Order: sequence, then structure tokens, then C-alpha cells
Amino acid sequence: MSSLSSQLKSHVEALCKAPRVPQTPGYFEARKYIAERVRQMGLEPNYHDFLDIPAGPCRNIYVEKGPQEGPRILLGAHYESIACSGVAADDNASAVALILEMLRAFPDNIPLTVVFFDVEENFGLGALHGSTKFSSFYKKPLSQVLIFDLVGGANFPGLEMGYFQFGNGLPRLQDQNLKFFNFPILFLEPLGGLFARSDYRAFRNRGIPYTFISSGTPWYYHTKFDTPDRLNYEKMASLVLNLVKELQKKQTRNFTPTWEQWPEFLSLLDRIPGMDHSLLNTLTKISTPNRWQIIKLYKKLLPLLRKERDALWSEKDKSLRVANDRG
Repeated sequence: MSSLSSQLKSHVEALCKAPRVPQTPGYFEARKYIAERVRQMGLEPNYHDFLDIPAGPCRNIYVEKGPQEGPRILLGAHYESIACSGVAADDNASAVALILEMLRAFPDNIPLTVVFFDVEENFGLGALHGSTKFSSFYKKPLSQVLIFDLVGGANFPGLEMGYFQFGNGLPRLQDQNLKFFNFPILFLEPLGGLFARSDYRAFRNRGIPYTFISSGTPWYYHTKFDTPDRLNYEKMASLVLNLVKELQKKQTRNFTPTWEQWPEFLSLLDRIPGMDHSLLNTLTKISTPNRWQIIKLYKKLLPLLRKERDALWSEKDKSLRVANDRG
């Protein structure tokens, strides 16, 4: 295991000593841990406090690095968890670890803001509250926003080193170790923009170029089985290195994703035992799927992945855990 992978694993394990549900001991320990790691980098954590109903007194933590003048790149990930997720390693300690290491590695000559959002999860009166509050609070100009949520796992076999990339902020990412599927946001939001899946929503609503990156919602999503030993830390390390390099490039924003990779994605689904192959054959003939076709695919796929998780992942999980233990 590389030193970067080991550091990512160390962050995740520290954040996962207890659940991070708002107002619980693990939640306050996570705040403390994030602030301490930031100070160890010679930077100063800033706090944006707000009252949320029903979560209570809440806090976004943000850090600024680089020049104060000029539009800033913003990196964000939520740090709290929901009760059903247990210690919530992938959702979202994985992304907190990721942006901590991106903050450490990022050069000093580019204006950068990193935000650890509170109240992304739905605690009874809606989700995405922390990022919505922060978007209104933070007045400095932003050139683009990158949001990360669940970045250490894989939805199904074939995506062990894969990521989904959405939004108009960056062209499709390229990496010799990783595979990026860059689809229009309809793939993620077939029910429409009111059902945004993570903290990119408030910034998108302001017209800021955004990128959302996730490895997807695996079978253990929002369950007690979301534990640190399930994560692929080498995969996360490759993503850190890729993005730090990519964000230093001078490039045009407002990239438009396409459905070019749709057949390739469906070919991976076709390998899953029990998958509806007739549905996939129909979808393969469609170059631009609509929302109802995507919903139909999800209705078939997601229950299947939960039902068949042991058959799909038992040996792969075992191998990954052995590799993590050696690290």
C-alpha cells in the first residue's frame, strides 16, 4: 500500500471510531479531527455555524489556501452521517479523507477553498442543508466547484476502479489506473433536479460550473455494513493524484457531457448474473435514454445488486480486506 493510500486509510479509520450523527460524540470528534489535520498542514480552519431543524446547532468547516484574490476552486464533501449507516466509511468518511489529502497536495499558487459540509443527509426535513447555507454565506467568487460523495467503493463487479463523473465543470477525466463514466446529470437525477443526490445542488443553482464525482451507491449504502475495510484506498489515492494534476490545467469550463459511454456501461451490466438481458438489449439500441428508461433500469438493477451481493462480492471483499489488512 502506498503512503498516500495509508494516509487515506488512517483518516477514514479515525473518522469511523463512532457514527457521526449530529450532536453525538462521534460527530464532535469528527469536527475536532478535521480541524486538527488542517492545523497540522499549517492552515487555519474556519467555521460557519448555523441552526438546523431538526439536526440542531450545526457547523460547516472551511479552509482557504493560496492567493486571496481571484476566483477560487471549491472542493466539498459532507462529514456527518445518518444513523442507519453505522460508522459510514464510504458515506462519507471516504470523501473527507480524499479532500484532506487534496488540500495537503494542492499547490500554493492557486486560490482554493475546501469545505467539510454538515447536514447533507436527510434527518426528517430534507437534505443538503449545510451546502445550501454555505452557498449563501460564502461571498468569494468561485471558478468551479467539485463535490465528492462515496468515493471508496464500487457499485458492481467491473467498477472496482471506476468512478462516475457528472456536471459541466471538467471534461471527462482520464487516468491509467481509473475508469471514469461521464454521463449527463439525467443519469443521476432521472426524477429531476429537485432530487439532487449531493451537495452540488446549491452551486449548480447559482450557475457555477460544477463536477460531482462518486464511485456510486454500493449494496452497503445506508447500512451498518458501510465499514472501513470495504474501501479501496489505492483507488482513492489515484483519484487524489489525478485531480490535483487536472485542476492545475488552464482549461475552458462548461463542458457538456454526452451519452457516448452508454453502450460500454450497459456491457458491464450485462455481465451481472440475473440481470434482465432483454432490457439491456433494448437500451443498447437507444443512443440517448430518457428519464423513464433510466428509472426502469434502476428498478431492475438496484434490487438485484442488493439481493445478489454475497454472490457478487464475497471473494472480492475477502481479497480487498486482506490487502487492506496488509496495509
